[in-house]
Amino acid sequence: MILPELGGRIHRLIDKTNGYDLIYHQAVIKPALVGLAGPWVSGGIEFNWPQHHRPATYMPVDTTLSSIRTARQPCGFRTTTRWRGMKGMHGVCLYPDRAYMELKVRAYNRTDDVQTFLWWANVATRVHERYQSFFPA
Repeated sequence: MILPELGGRIHRLIDKTNGYDLIYHQAVIKPALVGLAGPWVSGGIEFNWPQHHRPATYMPVDTTLSSIRTARQPCGFRTTTRWRGMKGMHGVCLYPDRAYMELKVRAYNRTDDVQTFLWWANVATRVHERYQSFFPA
């Protein structure tokens, strides 16, 4: 479940072979004042750039969709920062024959000035007695 109305966040990701929520699904959306420019929502996957919790995290973003038959073309989201002119995009790819999600991410500096930025995703996970984390060497 992707919500372009809320910054392009991935709100829910279900393994259709067993109905398991792969990320934490928050059934109720209650914004909290976290970050530089206002509301933040718990659960799902939040995409953050150019710093901290993205200012557009609770704002609608431009969206393009492709059919599942052409899943190699991502569902894309695009936002542009208003104070620095940077442009950031993340594309979400789901494949009918694979058990994972792929992100294609691009950031563009549309000015002549050197710009610094951070890019990361906050992923919410439901922790229970069978939860495990693995960190490669």
